[in-house]
Amino acid sequence: MTQSFREAMKGFPVWQMFVVSIIRFSEPLTFTSIFPFIYFLIKSFKIADDDKSISKYSGYLTASFALTQFLCCIHWGTISDKIGRKPVLMIGLSGTAVSMLIFAFSTNFYMALFARSLAGALNGNVSTLRVMIGEIATERRHQSVAFSTLPLLWNLGSVLGPLIGAYFTKVENPKVTKLTFKLVDKFMNKFPYALSSIVVSMFLFCSLIFGILFLEETHYKVKYRRDIGLELGDYIRSKLGYKIPIRPWEIKKPKKMSSAITSSTMVDGTPDDETTPLIDDETTPLIDDEPPALVNDESIHNYDEDAIRDEDDDSIESNPLMTRRFSSAVIRRYSKSAQSTKSQISMTSTVHESVLKSFFNREIFTPVVLKTITANFVLGFHLLIYTEFLPIFLAGDYLPQELKFPFRITGGFGWNSQEIGKLLSVNGFCGILVNMFVFPVLDHHVRTIIGLRLLTMIFPIVYLNVAFLIFTTNGYNSQFSDNFNRNLFYLNGAFGSLAQGTAFPQIMMLIHRAAPIKYRSLVNSTNLSATSFLRFISPILFGKLMTVLDKLKLGGFPWIFISMVALGGFIQSLFLEEHDEDLKSIDV
Repeated sequence: MTQSFREAMKGFPVWQMFVVSIIRFSEPLTFTSIFPFIYFLIKSFKIADDDKSISKYSGYLTASFALTQFLCCIHWGTISDKIGRKPVLMIGLSGTAVSMLIFAFSTNFYMALFARSLAGALNGNVSTLRVMIGEIATERRHQSVAFSTLPLLWNLGSVLGPLIGAYFTKVENPKVTKLTFKLVDKFMNKFPYALSSIVVSMFLFCSLIFGILFLEETHYKVKYRRDIGLELGDYIRSKLGYKIPIRPWEIKKPKKMSSAITSSTMVDGTPDDETTPLIDDETTPLIDDEPPALVNDESIHNYDEDAIRDEDDDSIESNPLMTRRFSSAVIRRYSKSAQSTKSQISMTSTVHESVLKSFFNREIFTPVVLKTITANFVLGFHLLIYTEFLPIFLAGDYLPQELKFPFRITGGFGWNSQEIGKLLSVNGFCGILVNMFVFPVLDHHVRTIIGLRLLTMIFPIVYLNVAFLIFTTNGYNSQFSDNFNRNLFYLNGAFGSLAQGTAFPQIMMLIHRAAPIKYRSLVNSTNLSATSFLRFISPILFGKLMTVLDKLKLGGFPWIFISMVALGGFIQSLFLEEHDEDLKSIDV
């Protein structure tokens, strides 16, 4: 580890990120574990008229999750601003775990549809995690590491999820009986697709318990409330020999405070005895006689950091009750005009207005914010289709006699669930390597917006390859070996992982930096809502498109279509702007 890296990571809350990572890791398991067998699951429901219609019902199943998430995710974002990030995450984990159990024992398509809808309605974790990571990584130098953990953990889950779906599914994988007891084998004969979902559900419940015990609240108002679960986790950690920091609710307030300080606690209408002590950071005590233990408390941060950034203001006089930084905060706060204060209060109340009215507020949804949300919208669209419909295309019946270069394509590649699971897992592993080794180098040497533009150039090529790789199979052309086509798929997937593993953290950083600080939760929730709506529409339309074009023996055109969409995303990225100003904290 280099000295420069140590310096860059100084002050980074490693333990907090580790706990968040455990929760994040559980998310892709619910998403990717069903891919290896979803084609065969829908086929077992006997709802499709023929095998060519399976992709249509797969689209319905996927869209149900996205629709309910679209309807509920902004509300979860608003709730997280009121009750905190941690309770929303815990509700999301428990709701997803229960929905996975219902999905495991689904006996028909509509029961499975209900389970996926329930999962979408109860899960607001994606946007909440993004906001929480932004609240953890308050320094710009920490952002690339913090935000790259999201796709890194997604890829890690994308390695394990397909393996769970492939190896804990009896149909299309008879070897699984050698890995299980007779009782489990008997259970799998009755519910051949249930075991993988049960395994994922158990992992979600474990993540829930881990989060209750060790996850710290990050919302600047709610984190000062007593957390009994965290206290129990601290007790467990203390018995294991770990040093436990002083929690915010354990801090004793100073007995005497100046009128300026008292007034500052009333800006948002909250009485003095219900507000948090204004402390700059773990190295700056509020008063001179603060207990030494407070110095090492990593959980204490003043949400009014914007007001205390200016340490060089020579007009600040020393005060025995206040530090230099805190005095700066008071002076800067009350030097503002009454009109400015009124404007701030008006802006704060905007968060509680209707989403539609807030959306047209140009101080929240600035042109830069809207452009980055649109870029994420397009990126999520084509990546979602690629991720969810590639397994369907691979599992389709292989009909080499019906193929004719370049556009006559019908059926698929004839892969079974185990082969699909291996491919998806290898792609996920490639994504891990990209996040660990490629993204840090790219982020260090290239501006975020430039890196995004370079990587979005790869997606159109990857999708276009999928449309024509079927002509490299041995059954169509005997000049190619049996493994040649598979190796090309693995190589193509590796390039896709390269683009995905770097593009997502870049676009998340752009959104985070562009969003006004006080409204990042609203912006992230709106962004997720827009993406969820697209995820609701796109699987239905693309599934129907695949079904119709497959019957017309034009199965390659859907992939050409998303290749053109990805190309449009690259062109749109050329018009994006990067918010380059240093991070500022909330100035209430």
